[in-house]
Amino acid sequence: MKHDLILQAMQRNEYPVELINALMAPGCGWGVHTARQEHTDHFGDTVRSDEDYFTRKTGGGYHHVMKLSSRSMVLFLEAIFVANERTRGLALHFIEQADRDRDEMMLRLEAKRAKPEAPKV
Repeated sequence: MKHDLILQAMQRNEYPVELINALMAPGCGWGVHTARQEHTDHFGDTVRSDEDYFTRKTGGGYHHVMKLSSRSMVLFLEAIFVANERTRGLALHFIEQADRDRDEMMLRLEAKRAKPEAPKV
């Protein structure tokens, strides 16, 4: 994964944040939002109105949120995953495991629905 590939994906509105989210605890991952007004991200980059930016809760309060512009997120992902096969491989492993777990759960739910209930006596 190179900087250009991340940037191209983001220009197509395909954000590879699932890689970083795979390394996070459930419910603590990054989400993408569209700015309603201009503001500054965690690293000082300006997020303009109607631009996509990323948020991640860092605490229990309303204002305990880290915000990153798309440009900052590209740099952040590049720092973690480019030329770091181990981190990328670990994230991909977690994503594949989560997919397998979800598929297994769906199969169990489908089997439970297909199974007729025993008559109540």
